[in-house]
Amino acid sequence: MRDGLVNADPERYFVPPYVGYLGWVGVRLDRDLPLDDVERVIRDAYLTVASKRLLGTLECE
Repeated sequence: MRDGLVNADPERYFVPPYVGYLGWVGVRLDRDLPLDDVERVIRDAYLTVASKRLLGTLECE
């Protein structure tokens, strides 16, 4: 997902130094990115790494 975001919109997304190799994606918050897009990126990232126990406590839409 990270590479797709960065390739599709490098003005808003980037691979951060030092942690990018771990799959992290950077989001440039000073580029007028719609908050819905920021929320989606954060939610997708959390759902990828959260434990099953924590996922069970979420109210997914």
